[in-house]
Amino acid sequence: MADANVTYEQLVDLAEGRVPQDRRAPLLARVQADPQLHTEYVRLLRLISLMRADDSIDAPEAVLQRAIKLFRSRVAEARPGLLRRLGALLTFDSAQSPLAVGLRSTSAGPRQMLFSAEAYDIDVRLSPAGENEWTIVGQVLGEDTSGAVRLNPPGVQAELNALGEFALSAVPAGRYSLTVALRGLEIETPEFTVGAMR
Repeated sequence: MADANVTYEQLVDLAEGRVPQDRRAPLLARVQADPQLHTEYVRLLRLISLMRADDSIDAPEAVLQRAIKLFRSRVAEARPGLLRRLGALLTFDSAQSPLAVGLRSTSAGPRQMLFSAEAYDIDVRLSPAGENEWTIVGQVLGEDTSGAVRLNPPGVQAELNALGEFALSAVPAGRYSLTVALRGLEIETPEFTVGAMR
């Protein structure tokens, strides 16, 4: 508002007739001298007039309670069946990232991949566990990490511990994806290769 001496509360009090008579005339003069204040004052007068003229009545209590009960029952019925499905994106793969070449970089370590889906990250590490067998360990990071991880195919599953960690052992080389099943949410990773990269 252009006149810093007139607050919005004073303008509302003026429109509602709550300003004492001795201060009403000087305040009204300042409002009428400022076009922006005057426009707002006229808008408030119309709004207050509409509110005072409103003669609508509330619905009967029994109708209101029935409507509330209907909405509550529908929400309660819908919640258990809702399942969101998200596709995760591969945001990091140590097998595809350029590594610094040096004396220590020649030893093969575990392959690390990081997948992201909304507020969740899935850290996956692949390590050789024998001839043509691999171990997949990882951690799900996010708000609620209680659930399980499933390897697709063949559908082998591992429960997430309190820290969101999981381990799958004796996995043969091949192409797989992971499904993280959390409460009301499933996150699916893209396929990745376990074993020799082709």
